[in-house]
Parts: sequence; C-alpha cells; structure tokens
Amino acid sequence: MRTIVLKRRIAAIARASGFIVALLGASVVLMGAYYPPGLSDGSANPARALVSGIYSGGDAGGCCWLGAHAVWKIAPPAEAATAIVTIFVPNYAVYAHAVESFRLRVDGAAPVTACCYGPGIHQFPIALPAHKGGQVLTVVADATRSFVPEAIGIGADTRVLSVLLRGIEFRAADGTTIAPSLEDRTTQVAWLAFDALIAIVVFVLARRRPIFGLAALLVVAPLGTDVPVWHTTVGPFKTALVGLLAGLAMLPAWRDFTRDRRALWLLGGILALALAAAISVLDATYREPVARETLKMLEYALAFVVAYVAMRADPDERLARNAFAATTAIVCVCAIAQEFVGAPEGTFVRGIEIARIGGPLEGPNQLAAWLGLVAPVSLVYFAQLRWYGGLAIATTLLTLSRGGVLGMVAAIAAVFARSARLRASSAIAGVVALALAAVVALRLGAQHPAGEIDTFNGGLGTRADLWHAAWAMFRAHPLTGVGAGNYELLLGRYGLLGIRTHANSWYFQGAAEGGIVMLLAIAFTVVATLVAFARSRNGFALAAFAATAGICIHQIVDDLIFYPKVGAMWWMLLGVAAASLRLQETADSRIESVPASASSVAGTPTGSTH
Repeated sequence: MRTIVLKRRIAAIARASGFIVALLGASVVLMGAYYPPGLSDGSANPARALVSGIYSGGDAGGCCWLGAHAVWKIAPPAEAATAIVTIFVPNYAVYAHAVESFRLRVDGAAPVTACCYGPGIHQFPIALPAHKGGQVLTVVADATRSFVPEAIGIGADTRVLSVLLRGIEFRAADGTTIAPSLEDRTTQVAWLAFDALIAIVVFVLARRRPIFGLAALLVVAPLGTDVPVWHTTVGPFKTALVGLLAGLAMLPAWRDFTRDRRALWLLGGILALALAAAISVLDATYREPVARETLKMLEYALAFVVAYVAMRADPDERLARNAFAATTAIVCVCAIAQEFVGAPEGTFVRGIEIARIGGPLEGPNQLAAWLGLVAPVSLVYFAQLRWYGGLAIATTLLTLSRGGVLGMVAAIAAVFARSARLRASSAIAGVVALALAAVVALRLGAQHPAGEIDTFNGGLGTRADLWHAAWAMFRAHPLTGVGAGNYELLLGRYGLLGIRTHANSWYFQGAAEGGIVMLLAIAFTVVATLVAFARSRNGFALAAFAATAGICIHQIVDDLIFYPKVGAMWWMLLGVAAASLRLQETADSRIESVPASASSVAGTPTGSTH
C-alpha cells in the first residue's frame, strides 16, 4: 500500500515538474532564433535590428557572429549615455598572435576605435550622441581582422566572420545600468506573463501539498531567463519563489521555524551578508549595485526560509530527494547536449578545441559549483540515487573547471568520511578516483596550443591581477570596502583597463567590496553552516555539510554566490537540511521519552506510600 502511495506521489510531482519544464521549453521554441540582447529598431521583431553583417544564433552560446563589416540598430533610453558592447573573440589560430580591433560609428558621429582584444570575452563602451528616448540609432562596426571558417578548417561555412556579439546594455552617466527601452515590449510582456503563470502553478501545488511546491521551485531554480524590468530583473525563480511563499503563508510551520535555533543561526548568517552589503554603501562609488547585491542576499534568505517551512510542513523525504535527483538529471542532460549542439565556452588541449559545457547555468564554473551542491544528496542516498550521483560527477568533469572538480572532491570526501552507510573500501576507491580525475582535469586545463600565450585569460584578467586589484581596494577602504557590486566597475582605476568581472574568489571579492565587515559576515556564515550540521548523520544534513565544504573550497578561486542560480540552490539545500534534521531530532526525543516514562510507572509498586 505504501509503495502504491509513493508511486502516485512521484507521478504527481513528475507531472507538475514536467509541466513547468515543458513551459520553459515551449517558450524557447516560440522565441525561434536567438538575437543579441539590446538590439532593437523599436518594433516587436528583433530580426529587423540586424541590418547587415550580423547573424542570429540558435542559443546564447552560438550568438551572434559579426562579419568584417556589420550594421545594427539600437533604441536606447533617453538617460543612456553609453552603450556597453559585449563581444567574444574565438580562440582560433587567426587570433593566436594578433588582436582584434573595431572602428565604430553611431548615427554619423565621429568614429571611435575599440582596441585591442585577444581571445575571450570583452566589454567596451560607446558614447551615445544626444537622442530622445526610444530613438533608433544605427551602429556601424568594421573589424580589423576576420576569417572564413572553411579556410581555417572549421566546417564548410564560407562567410567572412570576425567575432561573436553577445549583447548590448545601456548605462547612465553615473554608471548605473538601465533596463532596455522597448527592446521588445511584446516579448518582454510575454516573458512576464509566462513567469506569472509559473507563480500560479507553484502556488496551486503548494496549496495542495507544500512539498510539491518546493519540488517545483527546485526544478525551476536553475532554468529560465530573467527579463530586465526597471533597475532589476524578473525571472521564473523569483516568481516561483513568490508563488511558494503565498502557498505556505497560512501554515503553522512558520512558528516551528522561529523556535528552531539552528535555523535562526543559519538565517542570521545570510542576513549578516545582506547587512554587510548594505553597509558597504558608505564608501560606494556606485550605489545601484549595492542595492542589487543586498537584495540578492535577501532573496537567498527567503529561499532558505520557504524551503525550511515547506519541508517542515510536509516532511516527505523521498519526494524531496527525488526532486533534487530530477533537477540534477535535467541540468546534466541540458549541459551534456552542448557537447553536440555547441557550448558557450571552449579551450584548447594540445591544439585540439574542447568544449566547456555550462548547461542552463551562466558558465562552466557555475555549473560545476551547482553540481557540487546537488551531487552530495545523490551520494548520501546512494542506494536510491546512485545513477544521478554518477551523472553529476561525470558532467562536472566535462566542465573542465579546476576549482569545480576540487570542490566536488572535497564534498564527496566529506560524505565518505561521515557516512556510516558507505564501506571504507568504497570510500577510499571513490576518493582516489576523484583525486585522479581532478589531477587530470587540472593538467588539461593548463594546456595551450604551441606558441600561444593567453595573457588575457579570456579577456577577464588573470587571477593574480584580479586578486592584486582586490587587495588594493581593500587597503584603500579596509572597513566597509568599495561597495558591493562595485569591484567590476572600478577595475579600470586599478590598472585593469577593459576588464569587467568579479575577483574570481568569494573571499577576495568580499574583502574588496565589503572590507572587514563583509569578511566577518562571511566567516560567521561559513562557521555557522558547518557547525550546524557537523555532528549529524541525517541524510540531508550530511549532504548540506558536504556541499558547504565543497563550495567554500571552490570559492577560493571563484565567486559563486554572486550567481543566483548557485546561491539559491545552496540556501534551499540548507533549508531542507535544517528542517529534516529538526524533524529527526523531534522524533528521536519522543522515542526516548516513552521508555523513560514507562519504566517509571512500572517501577512504582501499586498502593505504595511515600
């Protein structure tokens, strides 16, 4: 009977999750070809903004090739002072010993030169002439270097190409980012309606059973695309989070949360990060990024709380772990598919180009970090979910993320060290195998084609340069830093011209942007999280401990909490783990109290006097 009920529950959650995934997939199909964000001629058809020499792609990874001469249209807001152009220079032989430059003109204004870019991702500003809001401007770009794919042995494409145009965004004179002005209002409204539909679906599921709503949120979290709205974005995860919050609003489990000291300590950790980000506004050059990063931490706090309440109100461990497994499978399949349809990044190993898959995440490092969070769940419940754990590990190796592989090794080692369910021989074999895989991945990641010297590191600067700049910012503003989100905007003042990225380390980023206050908040969060689950062998608690250990190690060389898809999954796992551990402790205390009371009654003689 219990098996039949379980099958029905799994079928129900599978249908709900499938419905949401189908909606996401249908939206991608309906969108058709992928166009660079930021281009517009004021109509609802982005294709009309591509005048000549620019070719749409099938997805963000393959978008969008520019020819040697390209012309496109933009419709910037009235307050926009500059257009920030993002390009990707392919790591082809034609660029091995040369750099790319562009000569650009905007609506007949004096031409400007953007120089000099080696292989990798780059951003450069273009000053905009005086214009009205929504006025269509024409941009003409001439590349100094181009190639024909067929001529260099890449397929049969005979087009003359230069670089990939990733997108355009607009900034005001004070450096704040401005949401696109009518980039495509019809498409934007359609996406917002789709996100609202997801919120309704999650709300209905949560009202039926809280664990259904949580499972849907887990599935939505790594998928979907955010739509710019005013100075922020709206996406499937945010609307699903609101839907789940509304569905859980009237449940008594909220009182249980306020009585759980462990949960309150963990909530204190993420709120400390939010407070440190808010305080950093004191010395911030740009205040909008401070607000963005503060709200991001509060979003993680809300994800943690609703995950806890949903699990506490409907403690179905099997459905919860199956939801993690299903989400893992969806992400891994999407990522591995990029080996065949095209990946967002690549690297060269002994002269051979190898794809670095990112799946629905922002890139390979982010995907590896996300998998490092969910893989411990599959390993803790190895008997039920062994296939998913292996899939997650294999996908992590395909990212070629050195930090991600080391983080995965640390997480799995933590599971093996504390899990009584796994035999010592299996643990040793697993750790050795993963360590060897890590060494191979590290070795492969360090290889370059003969004669190639990539001093640009993909146009993002080397870690040595980025960490040196972070240290310089920390020394200049040691107490509260330069402001949350300000690091990438201030790199030019510290000698890293043309580079706009994070510090490639959570700890260096925290020191630069939040100073000592942020470093203390990070230390409190890490210690509180590890201590909360250190002594427990509860399934989800063990997975949360291992995942935290892994991501904290990975974040030595990457700033991953910066990315909402990674940060939200981490805190949802912590919420589920805290609720699961609390439920187990409550059940254990009840079991222990029954024999004690029974023995005291049995030990008192009937009719005895005292």
